[in-house]
Amino acid sequence: MPALPIPLITGLLLLFLLLRAWLGGRTHPMILILLAACSAQSILIALHQFYHLSWLRPVQPVTAAMLPSLSYLAFVSST
Repeated sequence: MPALPIPLITGLLLLFLLLRAWLGGRTHPMILILLAACSAQSILIALHQFYHLSWLRPVQPVTAAMLPSLSYLAFVSST
C-alpha cells in the first residue's frame, strides 16, 4: 500500500504556497526561490527515506547546504 509520509505532505503544501504566492504576484522572487528549495528538500527527504530512492542520497547534503544562504538572501532582499 502506498504511503504518504509527512515530509511529502509538507513538500506538497510548500508547493501549494509557492504557487499561490507566484500567482499573487506581490511576493519577492527570492522568497519564491526559498519556498521552491524548501519544497524540493522536503520531497527529496521523503523520496529517499520512504520510497528508498538511494540515488538521491548525494543530492540531499547539497540542497541542505543551500537552504541557510537562501534564507539569508531572501531575508535581506525582502527587507
